[in-house]
Amino acid sequence: MGEKRKPVVFNTEDLLEKEMHAIAKTINFSGWAKGKLMSMALSRLAQRGVDIEPFKSRKYGS
Repeated sequence: MGEKRKPVVFNTEDLLEKEMHAIAKTINFSGWAKGKLMSMALSRLAQRGVDIEPFKSRKYGS
């Protein structure tokens, strides 16, 4: 994965963004993102004719 990650920036002067920042510090973002993207990726692989059964049991953190 040679792509550079872009940081998530929060304005801690804003009450809502300050709360989102507090929540973000407790989340495994890598696991969360993989969990959100998994169904889309499985669908795309299936459209290409790839056997997706071996991948369907994978679990990612939230």
